Amino acid sequence: MTANRLAVIGTGLIGASAALAARRAGVRDVVGWDPDSEALAIAVERRAVDAASNVSDAVADADLVLGSRYLHGVSVVNWPLYRIILSSFANQYVRSVIGLEEKDCTTGFRCWRRDALARLPLDTLVADGYAFLVEQLFLARQAGCRIREIPIIFVERREGASKLSSSVLLESVIVPWRLRLRR
Repeated sequence: MTANRLAVIGTGLIGASAALAARRAGVRDVVGWDPDSEALAIAVERRAVDAASNVSDAVADADLVLGSRYLHGVSVVNWPLYRIILSSFANQYVRSVIGLEEKDCTTGFRCWRRDALARLPLDTLVADGYAFLVEQLFLARQAGCRIREIPIIFVERREGASKLSSSVLLESVIVPWRLRLRR
């Protein structure tokens, strides 16, 4: 029996591998969400995920649904000012370098229609971390995918560490230019 949906936990090359496996298995929609269960529990408790709970309705008229932290201003909880500035700047940078229209190009909350995922050359992805998310979104635009953003409220984890490192930042600066040259 084939499942209708698959939750892809995490991002980067592991997420791409899981998405490829889901595509081959005939999964209809693929959803990615941050694996930090505490952050998700807080978001549910504060009703922050109410807007995202109707993803199946949103995916009815889109190939890719993005849960956006920046659709209506800034919707994050417990982030220090420098993280808000860095994330906002990163999204502006990506939009200006490669021309994406989406407000939140680095969101990890995504729901894909299986047929849209099938149009992407996932086996050619080389970026990891946040740059992987940008590369994936860029490929979706190039493939003519219908992309829709829905508002979410992102709640920062209380435990654990961010995946943000100097190598992730460097890759995030380089990848948009690589994609622009690839157009």
